[in-house]
Amino acid sequence: MPAQKLTAKILGYINDYPGSTIKDLSIALGISVSMARAIIYRLKNNGYVEKAGMGYYITDKGLWLLSKMTGGRGEKREKTIEETREEKEAPIEEKPKGDEDISKVEGIAKGKGLESLIERIDTLERRIEDLENRVRDLESYLKRINNKFSSMGRRKGVGGEQVLGRRGVESEKTLPIPVMSIPDARNKLGSLYDKLIYEGRIIEVNTVVVDREFYDEFIKKFPITVKDAEKLPPLEKKLLDEMKKDARVILKAGKRYELVR
Repeated sequence: MPAQKLTAKILGYINDYPGSTIKDLSIALGISVSMARAIIYRLKNNGYVEKAGMGYYITDKGLWLLSKMTGGRGEKREKTIEETREEKEAPIEEKPKGDEDISKVEGIAKGKGLESLIERIDTLERRIEDLENRVRDLESYLKRINNKFSSMGRRKGVGGEQVLGRRGVESEKTLPIPVMSIPDARNKLGSLYDKLIYEGRIIEVNTVVVDREFYDEFIKKFPITVKDAEKLPPLEKKLLDEMKKDARVILKAGKRYELVR
């Protein structure tokens, strides 16, 4: 569908169904949410629609644009008292207010830059989602580390002060991040690596080593559908991939991942 015609359809739909959301427009017009959002944001920035609550409403300026694009449809609504007064006071040759801005909207409506704008929005949304997942991973891991240090054994020092025992500090040392490549983990931990493996506090899964608590929490999520697997945070996605390669999980009926018992 030509972009100019799509812009007119969006304005027409909002005129017919005030309060429509971006999702409503996407479903009703059969277009992607990103495309509907890009056009709505441009119309809103130029004063052709306004947002109230969760939905959008066409403005008087938007009705004028709709009328210009469709040959009169936007003139169905009765004019306001202020519009009538402005028309009486304005010279006959004066162009409608907002005529300078319409060239920008028409440029977008004709496809100039619309596709690249939608692509940039999609890319930003994916990056934001990825960053949020990474932050959640780190927050969860730091919380577990903090809980470990809070519960560490303490012994009485000179003068009644409590100090952390050396063995306690050493025993709490673990992976800097819950999922690491085996070579990186060995470089970070040195001789402590084999000790943690022996104690079962970290485990090797194919080419990575995983914090035991992180692993135990992750396997509680199984079975995991293929659709849900795509939404996993980056570290959990990495672990799932390594578990598949290590034959720890299998794909059942092409729909869900299950643990191999």
